[in-house]
Amino acid sequence: MLNLATLTIGQRIERPGPALTQASFITFGRLHGTDAPIHTDPDYAAKTPFGGTIAHGMMLLAVFESWLCALFGSSAWDQGARFRAKLLNTVKAGEPTTYSLEVIQRDAGSITLALALHSGERLLAIGEATLKIPGELA
Repeated sequence: MLNLATLTIGQRIERPGPALTQASFITFGRLHGTDAPIHTDPDYAAKTPFGGTIAHGMMLLAVFESWLCALFGSSAWDQGARFRAKLLNTVKAGEPTTYSLEVIQRDAGSITLALALHSGERLLAIGEATLKIPGELA
């Protein structure tokens, strides 16, 4: 976990995203009951303007939750965290992603972060998360 006492406004943290594979698109779709062919059928998706299958938006955003829990502890997430995000672009299997957080506000009991997801220079998603920080970590 992060040392919260040392986090400052404007501080950025980045990490590479997980590998985006066709198999992960299919598995995610099966788990969530979303079998849209744009995500799961390469032959179908090749004929669309995207030229291939694209990641499920929620699959991309879910990475933020697990990362925030790893950085700040599950209790910070479980005690009423707020998360909002907007998908801006698509990403195909095999394309690398980078997740980033920037500290934009810090109070005695909470921290607010700007979220961004990129693939190279393309901005895929933006958002914001506010987490309540347990007293012993604040």
